[in-house]
Amino acid sequence: MTQIRWTFRYAVVAVCAVVLSAGSIVGCGGDDSNQRRVGETKKSGSPTVTATGAGDTCSLLSEAEVADIVGNTVSKGRPFAGPADCKWDTEDPSNVDVLLIAHAAGSIREQVLCSDVGKADNGGQRVAGLGDIAVWKLTTEGSLFNSGELEICGPKGFVSLTLDGKRNEATLKEAAIAIARKVIERL
Repeated sequence: MTQIRWTFRYAVVAVCAVVLSAGSIVGCGGDDSNQRRVGETKKSGSPTVTATGAGDTCSLLSEAEVADIVGNTVSKGRPFAGPADCKWDTEDPSNVDVLLIAHAAGSIREQVLCSDVGKADNGGQRVAGLGDIAVWKLTTEGSLFNSGELEICGPKGFVSLTLDGKRNEATLKEAAIAIARKVIERL
């Protein structure tokens, strides 16, 4: 069940990533003179997502941090469709699992995704205090699970969090905001 819902979402994300990557290959990208290499850290030594949007997103949060925030155990974070995303799964469908996508400010993906967040906030609720714009949306899958998505654009880049599980909207939203604050601090 969990795998099916994530597979569909990532088919869409993968297609978008290929299209965006193709755009940068043919010269649609910006100047890469200030881009970091994959895995390179900021001067503070903290993990980072690079200006190209690549990096080890899973290093932004520990398994224990995610578990503490969502209130249940989760597996170790692992890249799901590439290094710009990380998924913390749970075996119990009533528990919450987390998908994080992060693209640093200045990356092509961040620019495209952030321009879309402002346009796509219809049907979502604006969330104050998180970046320049933050939008929360909840989808219910009948009695199976709820899916909450928080998308944020700000000075540090684009962050998307999807939390799925049998929890109410307020609980999912609160957890997404807490995770987002930690990620934004570390970008």
